[in-house]
Amino acid sequence: MSPLALAGVVYSGQVLLVIGVAAVAETFLRGSSATARLAYWRAVGVLCLALPWIASSSRELPAVSAAFEVMPVGRVIPVGAASQVLPAIDVATPFVWIVWAIGAGIGLVWLLAGALRIRHLRRRSVPATVGADIDALRTDLAPRAEFRWSADLQQPVTLGIRRPLVLLPRRFDELSNTAKRGVACHELLHVKRRDWLWTVIEAHVRAVCWFHPGVWWMVDRLQLLREQVVDELVVERTSSRRDYMNALMAFADSTPSMGLSSAFVRRRHLKSRIHELLKESRMSFSRVALTMTALALVIGGFTVATVRALPLDLNVMAQQVGAASRLEIRLAETEPGPGLEEATVSRSEQRIYLHATTLATWSDVTLAQVLDPGNPSATVAVTLNSAAAARMASATAGHVGRPLAIILDGKVIAAPTVRDAIAGSAMLTGLTPALARELIDANLACHTNPAQCAAAVLPVPVFQQRPQYTQAAMAARIEGNVLLEVIVLADGRTGDVTVVKSLDSGLDQQAVDALKRWTWKPGTRGGEPARVPVQISMNFTLQ
Repeated sequence: MSPLALAGVVYSGQVLLVIGVAAVAETFLRGSSATARLAYWRAVGVLCLALPWIASSSRELPAVSAAFEVMPVGRVIPVGAASQVLPAIDVATPFVWIVWAIGAGIGLVWLLAGALRIRHLRRRSVPATVGADIDALRTDLAPRAEFRWSADLQQPVTLGIRRPLVLLPRRFDELSNTAKRGVACHELLHVKRRDWLWTVIEAHVRAVCWFHPGVWWMVDRLQLLREQVVDELVVERTSSRRDYMNALMAFADSTPSMGLSSAFVRRRHLKSRIHELLKESRMSFSRVALTMTALALVIGGFTVATVRALPLDLNVMAQQVGAASRLEIRLAETEPGPGLEEATVSRSEQRIYLHATTLATWSDVTLAQVLDPGNPSATVAVTLNSAAAARMASATAGHVGRPLAIILDGKVIAAPTVRDAIAGSAMLTGLTPALARELIDANLACHTNPAQCAAAVLPVPVFQQRPQYTQAAMAARIEGNVLLEVIVLADGRTGDVTVVKSLDSGLDQQAVDALKRWTWKPGTRGGEPARVPVQISMNFTLQ
């Protein structure tokens, strides 16, 4: 899955969690006015939009050291007989985008059809005479609004911003004068509040996020609360609660209007709107303010916890999803010599001396497979292309009894002794399942984007903080070294630290704390600053 697709999945999860918690928390506002609850949900909506910009402590993937052993294929299970995990072609990502695009396209086409229907209704409508009382109400609330009759509608609708229009069905004339005034006041308040703009925005959000149940639920909640706010204002202005409720019920059985209009009533909202109109007591302003403050703290804290648990960082995701580790296999010697490069094998003090020629890299690996991925210690079987296989066979035939260096991201992670000539296949053993999967992904990335395989240059410490002895370790006279693996970030900061070799008695934590204060000249990959794992040995010696 591409970083962008993964970001979409993570963001959807964040939004779902925030909306879910906000829905539960809203029960504490049950006695408040619809105006307060509408403001609450609009704030939640803004928070959902802001989630990608909320700082999160994105967790970096720790580097994992593994002991590698290279053996000729004749001494192990043949590659063809192994349980395989082939380098998967990422068909999921394009499929996901295609499905999303189809759904969003259908939603947007439906909205376009709604816009065309609005244009059709506007053209077919005729000016309406609504009486002096309602006309005075229009002049007071929304002088730019125009009342028109429409034979194509069964209930009143409001639409438009620059030229707002209130379309009335012929049934409107059947209402009592008080009910007419309440219905007209309702529609004019929508025009005054510019609610049609909110309706259009919400319709587009729902079309784009058609797959997200949380977004659909929140949009419906916003629409209901907006209607309840206007209901409160109508009753406050006209003092005709009973007639207004009768008008709501009279139009509740009407055919729903198109999506880009503000309908007078939706059947699914009728019960909630009537219940809100019958409510007698309300929370005091001070209690609403206190409750809103408490909910802001709770939801704010939960949001921070959410973005920490599900970090949304495209840069880190790109590194985690698409970054390819640089694998090299080179001949090595146990003694220094002309043209040889000195190196130390990870997790040991073994020094070897590398030949300059690289026998194989990930780009030479045509197939990488995980053998027994369910075991704690996994094995990756690699098959080399013909050119690399020929180089490997020729080089190792005269190198029996001497080491072969396995280099990952510029670090020698193993130097097994060549026991026989290696042909076109080899086994990398002693891996954790997670590292085995990482190597498989790195192999795939090298073939889909060769630039990902650029060699990594290790970072250089700029500032080093020395660790402190603990009293317990001093009393026990513990000496030795704590071996740590650290991710050095692209900006030179120290990322996650993992203890590879422990001393206990608190010295591990002292070493970790000291290393986290180090600063670095960043490592590079392909000439660009990049996350690079390194190993650091912290020595503890009693004077």
